[in-house]
Amino acid sequence: MFVDNFTPIYYLMFAPIAAWAAVLAWRWIKTPDQGQQVYDSNVEKGLISDKIPREEFVKSFANSERPRLGIYQCGVALFALILLPMIVSAFYGMTQRMNNWGEDNIQLTVRQENLGNILGDFLTILIIMAVNVVLLAAVTFFYYRNRPPSMRSEIRRLEEQYK
Repeated sequence: MFVDNFTPIYYLMFAPIAAWAAVLAWRWIKTPDQGQQVYDSNVEKGLISDKIPREEFVKSFANSERPRLGIYQCGVALFALILLPMIVSAFYGMTQRMNNWGEDNIQLTVRQENLGNILGDFLTILIIMAVNVVLLAAVTFFYYRNRPPSMRSEIRRLEEQYK
């Protein structure tokens, strides 16, 4: 198998996404514990009624405060990183086949022989950026279309329910 200098760098790009996913998973798990602390603090300060059951408040808190958008964005980042070599190989290979001049693009001078390779590199980068923007826009649109209720509306609902 051919391994160049950039393959280890590509595999190292998975480390920040894994760390991000671990932080999001930790926040997801710890949200009910934080909800109990918020309940105690709000009841102590008189911001919410003590007639609201603790379990119901914690459930509503977890429903509204869990990091859903972050999880969606982390999943899209992982998907885009997995998709990256396929996009590069498909699009860059296509631009190389379309290149009539055929020299290597390592030379620093912009001559007619290198113009096709430089243009192919630039178009490949543009396509990668466009794919990432479309994926993030789609997941953000999905989140805001299916957004959970805010904590303020959940508190209002609970106060109306348990008067």
